[in-house]
Amino acid sequence: MHQIKIRPVDTFFFRNHQSMNIGEDAEASGIFPPHPQTVYGALRSAYIHRYSDFGTFCKGTDENLKAFAGTPEECGSFQIKGVLLYDQEKLYCPLPLDYLVKNQLEEGKQKAYSLRLKRDPDKNLSSDSSHWKLVSDRQEKTTSSDGIYVAMEEWKKTVVREMDASTSVEEVVVNTLDKWICSEVKVGIARNRLTGMSEEGMFYQMDFLRFRQEASKNETAGLSIITNTEGDSFKDISLLRLGGRNRPWLIESVSKTPKLISESMKKNIVNTIEETGIARIILLSPAIWKYGNRPSCWNEASNTLELGNNFSLEVVTAAVGRGHLVGGWDIVERRPKKRALAVSAGSVLYVKVPKDKVLSVVEAVEKHNWSDDLQNQGYGWVVCGC
Repeated sequence: MHQIKIRPVDTFFFRNHQSMNIGEDAEASGIFPPHPQTVYGALRSAYIHRYSDFGTFCKGTDENLKAFAGTPEECGSFQIKGVLLYDQEKLYCPLPLDYLVKNQLEEGKQKAYSLRLKRDPDKNLSSDSSHWKLVSDRQEKTTSSDGIYVAMEEWKKTVVREMDASTSVEEVVVNTLDKWICSEVKVGIARNRLTGMSEEGMFYQMDFLRFRQEASKNETAGLSIITNTEGDSFKDISLLRLGGRNRPWLIESVSKTPKLISESMKKNIVNTIEETGIARIILLSPAIWKYGNRPSCWNEASNTLELGNNFSLEVVTAAVGRGHLVGGWDIVERRPKKRALAVSAGSVLYVKVPKDKVLSVVEAVEKHNWSDDLQNQGYGWVVCGC
């Protein structure tokens, strides 16, 4: 894997799925972080612009370009695993959704704690047929962990943790996007190009985003893209266009890519799953799933995930975020792409694992892509935790 860091030169804007028709919609709000396929497309376009041209790309006549960037109809070898945040030398990952964020700050820091997996033989909740529930024994005000980020060293604690009900629940320090991002309202009106006068009914207001100055000391805060491509393919590219109005972003290709799961962590994960019999499949990036909150490998009749090679894992329970719409522009058909519903990064599936298959399952989960579409564009990046 390889790491590419990008940071904006100025303000930026990423469109959501809402309409932005000239003369009809007067107000627009965007999203952050951007959808993975948006970043993928910007990087691929920067590569094409640097080493060839878009006419050649569309024709597919340059074999080297075709092998790396593909063609409008098919993908090349360039793939991304997902998009994370970085600040200084630290990477920040989405907090798993089986955590709750405490409203009360402690020593100026916001913290989150994990929910406990508990068996409920009576199935008291009619809306949930599972015998297992994620519960909290604490009596304090909390909020959802959706959209919350945690430094990688803290994130590793959320991947490898005890699931015994008798153990204390470990807390981790978390951050909201407000730590890095602030908004700037832009108000404007369209002008007639011939007369220079304002157009009737063309007033608009948009919320542009910017990285906070205090959060980006030495201009080192931005997005970190983890790619599957070996080698430094972007070392000679210094700029790309990304988001609304094709705002400029600087590119930095990083030679050292941090390893998310070390061998010692993997050993601890395997040992813990062998003791508990339950594994956690944690999404690091959004995923497009056929059944909404379950991937296409899910068998509804048996409530199992069919991973191939005789791996059939029973789904115990899940912590899945609210889905959001993803789309885009089809450059071949010259029309909007069909919209799809993606579950949010941080979603977690709990599955039962036979003791004699734990190591094989842990390795299979990380090799398996957990998205039913756009797998090469940063969707469905998972790790196996305990």
